Amino acid sequence: MAQKKTLQRLWRLREMEEEQSRLQLERLVTDRNRLQGRLESALSRKLRVRQDFITSVQGSDRPGRSGAAIEMKLAGEKAAALVPLLKAAERELVRGRDAYLQRRTQRRQVETLLVNARRAAETELGRRTQQILDDWYGRKAQIPRASADTPASWEAAAAVDNEGEVAGEQK
Repeated sequence: MAQKKTLQRLWRLREMEEEQSRLQLERLVTDRNRLQGRLESALSRKLRVRQDFITSVQGSDRPGRSGAAIEMKLAGEKAAALVPLLKAAERELVRGRDAYLQRRTQRRQVETLLVNARRAAETELGRRTQQILDDWYGRKAQIPRASADTPASWEAAAAVDNEGEVAGEQK
């Protein structure tokens, strides 16, 4: 019984660790997605500014062309700065996923031990119950019965009540 309680405590601990690991993984996914969105935004801005630059080159909008060139450079720098951050976030996400899967495996291993302990306890209970029944029937068979199954003994037993009086006669 103490082993089962210990396993149940360990299972609860593993379950909490798995839950924390899952929440950490969700946070890492959110961070990676946020960085991915920022990178995509910077790249789309760079593309949009490039289109503006091409339009200003075809026209005679010199200040627009210089502004577009500066914006294009800034968007490129921002995208270049986000790429290493995104790669680091993806590496961290892989580590977090591995940690979560390891915690889940540990919890499932303890669950398996708990199920096996429960089955062993049920088997032991069944074995003990059967042993008690076997002992009871064994003791019952050892009690000598003086032809208790014959009709003559039934009549004699009916004639004498608990106090030794003969049935039908009153003192």
